[in-house]
Amino acid sequence: MKWILFFVFSGIVVFVTTLYFNLGGHKDVILSEVNTDGFHVIYKLHDGPYHKIINTIESVEAWAAKNNIPCPQTFGEYLDDPRSADESRLRSHGGCILSSPVSTVEQGLIQRFILPGHYLKASFEGAPSIGPFKVYPKAEDWARSHRIQFTGPVIEVYTVKGPHSMVTEYYFPMPK
Repeated sequence: MKWILFFVFSGIVVFVTTLYFNLGGHKDVILSEVNTDGFHVIYKLHDGPYHKIINTIESVEAWAAKNNIPCPQTFGEYLDDPRSADESRLRSHGGCILSSPVSTVEQGLIQRFILPGHYLKASFEGAPSIGPFKVYPKAEDWARSHRIQFTGPVIEVYTVKGPHSMVTEYYFPMPK
């Protein structure tokens, strides 16, 4: 019986360790204060759990590809605090960051310019799915230690570096 428990426990440890490294849990979060030039974005509205925004982002990417519009980076703008709102009522925007505005967009897409601002930028090379557990707490600790409060929705910018590599940049708006 103790051998069975040993193998089960060992299997769980191996699984958790593999998952931790595959998701990039061992990678550092790099924080810096930045001023942005703003972002030209095209997006769709998304209501519901934030972890399900990927379909929204992919549909905007598909529209951009079909219309020969470069979409080198995608983004999510998260409007509500998931700790204080019901998961089904969470609102977000998901889509592409563009180098300049486009002349026409299809119905259901929204184009806008996110104004320049002052942000705490957190760069993380792990999976965006662990950002809420690794990046957000670090940013919140930084804000507490600097006695500031973030002033608006968080913008996550996703840049694919290769088949198994991506960087997520989290922009937490703050007062100047």
